Amino acid sequence: MGTDVTGELKAAAAALADATDVTLLGHVNPDADAFGSAVGLGMVLRDRGASVRVSFGSPSAVPESLRHLDDAGLFVPADAVPSAPRTLVVLDCGSVDRLGPLADRVAATRAAGGDVVVIDHHFATAEFGTVNVLDDHAEATAGLVLRLVDELGAPLTEPAARAIYAGILTDTSSFRRATPATHLAAARLLEAGVDPDAVARP
Repeated sequence: MGTDVTGELKAAAAALADATDVTLLGHVNPDADAFGSAVGLGMVLRDRGASVRVSFGSPSAVPESLRHLDDAGLFVPADAVPSAPRTLVVLDCGSVDRLGPLADRVAATRAAGGDVVVIDHHFATAEFGTVNVLDDHAEATAGLVLRLVDELGAPLTEPAARAIYAGILTDTSSFRRATPATHLAAARLLEAGVDPDAVARP
């Protein structure tokens, strides 16, 4: 069944519902789960009217294999990330150290009174956020992001669905480690217009 993170998802949605400026960070050397989760949630928040940026500590550009996920151009290099973001979302990071040179943004945001929402599926992830959505039974961080989108009551556009689908695809080893719930989530994403072949072969 996995961990019940319903309360944490509600708290995360409350923190993001009225946020006007949101920075979303994945771990250094991002994979599709880290980057897809950040871009997918970022697109949803942008469509709700927030100013949004997505980044990671290194490398300085989005890996070529992931560029097709960022149709909206949300990525900014690490040196363009505010020193103390108003609202910070950290995705797919088991610890602050995994943010590399952007790790100091967590303490700076908290010190400034901002929200730090941590969303992750790794075992024994530290609770370093003001809100922590942690479920080590979830196959991918992207699956938790999809649940957060639902909690926000936001529509699921094709670009956001595609980014989330890429994260699930990658972290389940192309659905070889999927559960029935994973396939139900994937079905929803396909219904939103995702072309699974195009995501698998960018």
